[in-house]
Formats: sequence, structure tokens, C-alpha cells
Amino acid sequence: MFNRLFGEYLLRERIVPLADLREALAEAERSHIEIGALAVCEGLLDEGKLDEIGRVQKQQDARFGEIAVSLGYLTEEQLSLLLERQKNHAERLSTVLLRRGVLDAGRMEEARRAYEEEGQLSPGGGIAYGLSSTISLAPLAEEFGEGFAYERYLEYFYLFNRCVTRFVDRQAIPVDLGEEPLPEEHGLVRQRLYNDAGISVSTLLSARPPVLLEIASRFAEEEIPGFDELAESSILEFLNLVNGLYTVNQSSTGRDLSMDPPSLNLEGGESVSADAMLGTMGFSIASGLFRISLLSETAED
Repeated sequence: MFNRLFGEYLLRERIVPLADLREALAEAERSHIEIGALAVCEGLLDEGKLDEIGRVQKQQDARFGEIAVSLGYLTEEQLSLLLERQKNHAERLSTVLLRRGVLDAGRMEEARRAYEEEGQLSPGGGIAYGLSSTISLAPLAEEFGEGFAYERYLEYFYLFNRCVTRFVDRQAIPVDLGEEPLPEEHGLVRQRLYNDAGISVSTLLSARPPVLLEIASRFAEEEIPGFDELAESSILEFLNLVNGLYTVNQSSTGRDLSMDPPSLNLEGGESVSADAMLGTMGFSIASGLFRISLLSETAED
């Protein structure tokens, strides 16, 4: 859990690039603490017993835990508990990032302190679950995509809300815009998420161009007078960051997702089939309303 939440923080604050973070998380998940070290940490073995088990292990073709039990240093029940804890005791993400040279020790310590001070990133906690009344999930979300549970869509909207309040407007108000068709004058920012199991979902950020421009300006942290190259890259980067955070979160729980590059259409007139809608959530900021939607690419096709 720590690795996933700390990784989300590093990406959200643009401290670590998405590609480096995904590789480091995967390496951390593959690296488990040794049973002997875990037993010492739990106070079940001391250094003397640890050395004795090591000497016997050099003479016998047996596992560390089996020898510890045969010597009477661990019970079968204690060994089972240690093996279970070993599965969930991945190497710290910070250790992997330091070893790979992604961050130096000083920058890592700054990030750790800032993360601990913030202390409010749990995707299922805090204010997130109070947002349920502003999220419209279609019946299709309950049945679409084996292994891509209903809760995954809720997690996406909770994450999107956090990113809106962090990067766009702390006073943004979540609103229920329902599933009404998009007005033709709305611009669209679209990005597809998919995996090898056949899941293909489009994330669609829709709003009138002035609202999209405000989002771009807030994210770039400077006033952008019109939709130029900076505005376009900023609004695309915002959606890419949200989806990057989401894919990192999902991959850390064994659900790998890939992303297409995001695209922008300011011309409007793009229709969305109601049959493709998985869920939607609206927001109100100073310049107007905008909406984030999840669409089934399979259903659209």
C-alpha cells in the first residue's frame, strides 16, 4: 500500500517520470524480504539462531523455514505467518528509486517528508467516498470487462477529483451532470486505456473551450490568453497525468493497463453513444462546467 500511494504522490508532484515509476514499482513488487530477516524483525529469531540455520542450510538441501522448524526455532504456525507476511512485504519503492539513480538521497528525503506531511492520499478514504452522489455509473459498468470490477471505475473518479483540486481549483465543486448528451460546442480531450485482456476504455474530458483553457492555465500555473501550443500541451498533459496515476495504481494491484497518447478536439460536434457510457462526473469552476466520462470502446464499436 505504501509503495502505491507514495508512487502516486511522486508522479502527481512531477518528481518522478511515469516510465521510471512503473519500472521501479514492478521491481519493488518482485523483491521480497528474506524469511530470516523478517523473523528477526518479528523477534522470533536472534542473530545466533539465524547463523546456526545458515550453517545447517549450507549442509542440507532444504529451505530456511524448514530448517528453522526442524531445529525447534520456529513453529509451523509461525512459519506460515512469516510466509504470508513475506508476500506483502515488498521492497520499499524509495530504495529501488535510489538504487536505480532516479532520485538522490537528498531529493528522496524531501519527497518523503512532504508526502508524510500531506498524509491524505488513500484512494478510498477521506473525502473521496463523499463524492458518490456526483458520480453517475451506467449499468454497463457493472458488466463490462471481466476482471475490471465496478469499484475500479469509482476509484478513477475519486482520483480525478483529487487531481482537479490539486492542479486546477481547490474550490472546484463536484456536480451531478447526469448522462445528458454533450453539447455540440464542447471541446473534447480523449485518451484510451487498455490491456491484453480486451479491456478498452476511453477517458473523455469535455467542456466549452474557455473552460478547457482555464484548466490548461491552472495546470501550467500561468495565464494562457488563447488556445496556443502551450494550452494544448497543458490540457493534454493534465489528462495524461491523471491516467498515468491511475495506471500506476492499478498495476501495483496486478491490473496492468496501457495508454494511448491523449488527443484534443476543439471543434465540437463529436457524438457519444449512450450505450458506450460507463460513468461520468461533473465539476464546476469559475469559467463554467466540465465533465469527465468513461466510455467503453468495445461498446462504441
